[in-house]
Amino acid sequence: MMKNWPKFRAASQTCSTQLVSIDDPLSLSPAPKNPSRPVILFAGLSHLKKYAATVEAQVHKAFYDRQITSISGLHAILNGQAPDHAKQGLFSKSSALWDGIKVFIVETLPTAINEGPFIGGVRPGVDDFHVGAWIARIARVSGAQKSEEGLSALEKRFGPLPEKVKAYWTAWIGRDSWVKAYRDNDLH
Repeated sequence: MMKNWPKFRAASQTCSTQLVSIDDPLSLSPAPKNPSRPVILFAGLSHLKKYAATVEAQVHKAFYDRQITSISGLHAILNGQAPDHAKQGLFSKSSALWDGIKVFIVETLPTAINEGPFIGGVRPGVDDFHVGAWIARIARVSGAQKSEEGLSALEKRFGPLPEKVKAYWTAWIGRDSWVKAYRDNDLH
C-alpha cells in the first residue's frame, strides 16, 4: 500500500506512535489455510536436512538443527504422528495467539487512535500501514474474501468491535492506495 500512496514520503516522516514496535502485531499473523503449504514446507525440510549435512553448512550447524527440529515437530503434528502433549501445546499456543490478537484489535488499537480515523490522525502514518495490512490479513484468515466483508468477519471472530476500529477499517478500504493494493477488493 505504501508504494501506491503518493504521499508516502510525508507519512514516513511523521512521528511514529511506536505501536508496531511495542505490540508488534506483525508477529501475530497466523499462516493461511493453504493446502500446498505443507508440501512446500516439507519439501523444504528434506532439502534443509540434505544441506545441513554438507561441509559448508557446519558453520551454522546450531541454526540448521533448530530449524530442522522445529519443522519436524510441525510435520509430526500435521501427519498425526505427534504425541498428545505436543498437540495440546500447539492448541494452547494457538489459542493464546488468537486471544492476543483479540486484545490488540478490541483494546489496544482503539486506545492508539486519538484524533482518527487513523493512528497517525487524519492521514495514515507509518504505523497505520503496518496495522492496516495486518488487520486485513486477520480479516482474511477469519473468513473475509473482500474488503467490505472485513468488519463482519472480525466481529464474527472477536465479537462487537469498538467504533474506532470500525472507522479505522472503513477509512482504509475507501483509500485509493488500498484499492490498488487489494485489487477488486480481494483480501490476501
